[in-house]
Amino acid sequence: LRHDWPGNVRALRHALERAVILARDTALELEDFALVSLAPRIAPAAVISPRANDDLNLERVERRLVEEALKKHGYNISLAAAELGLSRAALYRRMEKHGL
Repeated sequence: LRHDWPGNVRALRHALERAVILARDTALELEDFALVSLAPRIAPAAVISPRANDDLNLERVERRLVEEALKKHGYNISLAAAELGLSRAALYRRMEKHGL
């Protein structure tokens, strides 16, 4: 994996945590990192500073992201999956995992 890490160790950790959350399988693949493709879709402030009362537990963060994407796109699975960088099948698996 070659990438110009513009940040520090925290940036690398964030990228790894995000890849774990969005992984389509138990093994991480290059596309799970989506280092360039997701950058324009996410506002920098949302990535850098969480809301004051946000819970940073990965399972709860994943659930919240899935819920927000579904609501934003009127529960259109294709659009929500595309926003999250997931396949439709992967989004369905995460919905089932979180009881959504």
